[in-house]
Amino acid sequence: MQIKSISISFDPKNLERQLKKSIIDKSVHSYAKMVEKKTRKDLHKGIDVNGKSFKPIQPVTKEIRQLRGFTGTKPLIQSGNMAKSIKLAL
Repeated sequence: MQIKSISISFDPKNLERQLKKSIIDKSVHSYAKMVEKKTRKDLHKGIDVNGKSFKPIQPVTKEIRQLRGFTGTKPLIQSGNMAKSIKLAL
């Protein structure tokens, strides 16, 4: 038996675009989640985006924190709100 004709009921270009978009979206989402996780982790470790340690907090900052009832001495970490605010937004 021989096939005489084939009819295509979909646009292969559209399928290609949709597959590329899906792959790109998943890749971007995965990368963004990785950056979110690493940023939060580095913040708690006291490391900036260049891999360097944050400068220690100044004595006046320690005093202000004590007046507000916080005892931590890590830079940029007081209430934890900054770390909690690092969220994926696509």
